[in-house]
Amino acid sequence: MRRIGAVWRKELRVLRGAMMLYAAGALFLAFAAFYFFHMYGFAARDIATVRPFFGAIPPLLSLFVAVLCMRTFPEERRRGTWEVLRTLPLRPGDAVVGTYGAVFTVALGTIALTLPVVLGAGLLGELDWGVVAGEYLAAILLAATVTAICIFVAVGARSQVWALLGSVLVLFAILYAPSAAAEVGLSGQAREVVRAVGMAPRFDDLIRGVLDTADVAYFVVLTAAFLYGAVIRYVSTRREAL
Repeated sequence: MRRIGAVWRKELRVLRGAMMLYAAGALFLAFAAFYFFHMYGFAARDIATVRPFFGAIPPLLSLFVAVLCMRTFPEERRRGTWEVLRTLPLRPGDAVVGTYGAVFTVALGTIALTLPVVLGAGLLGELDWGVVAGEYLAAILLAATVTAICIFVAVGARSQVWALLGSVLVLFAILYAPSAAAEVGLSGQAREVVRAVGMAPRFDDLIRGVLDTADVAYFVVLTAAFLYGAVIRYVSTRREAL
């Protein structure tokens, strides 16, 4: 745990020192708030809900985390410190989990910064705070899974550009491709099975206030699977260098 904590602190310092982080975070929050209050027109509607605000989070959070992860292992390669990292007395899991923890911490902090938007909406209308709690749970689970996927891609990426493009492609495929495929030529139970593979339907169920343990387990298992895959990829890259 001490070695994981050391990696976490080191990566967190790197991320906090990147101007791109603040720019990406500001754009994430600004666009989400603009969509909710202006495009959706919350103040002009009779129903007090922040579900549309959270509904805009998956693509925005995916892009934000992908930008963060391109500053991790690919950045080490660009700066020439990748070889140094691999020679440190760290187990493969220490480097991967520590880096994951740093990115996830920043993602959680960004989600926390949405609280003023939600509280402002609460002043304009009576929100169901139980549903709001479920929406934040959904956002946290999504952040955990998205971070694991981006770390998995970043470990094997040879450049920051490929890390970013690869993360975005994989994320949007898992988020929306199963739902899109289910709409084409499928019906009944087969359609529901294919839809259930995607993250977006699971996330949508959670932000509706439907707390299903199957949805929570889906995000937990997917996060663990991609983290385990990232450790395996990290080990393989170390072997290739020997």
